[in-house]
Amino acid sequence: MLCPKCGFNSFEYNTNCPKCRKDLRSVRKQLSITATKPGAVNFFSLLGPADEMLNQTIRPSALPDNQRSGL
Repeated sequence: MLCPKCGFNSFEYNTNCPKCRKDLRSVRKQLSITATKPGAVNFFSLLGPADEMLNQTIRPSALPDNQRSGL
């Protein structure tokens, strides 16, 4: 969506222009835009069974002595 004041191209879910801070709610209403901000995507959930390996915790006692010093 282009800001009518400064011409900055921003996301439809913004209520104010990120550049000049102009209120964009009237523009959104005029254009019938009802966009909402998207949520975060967890790309690790797409890995399937490999995801379980990412959630495992490595205990310091399981590491060799030369790798434990920084823990």
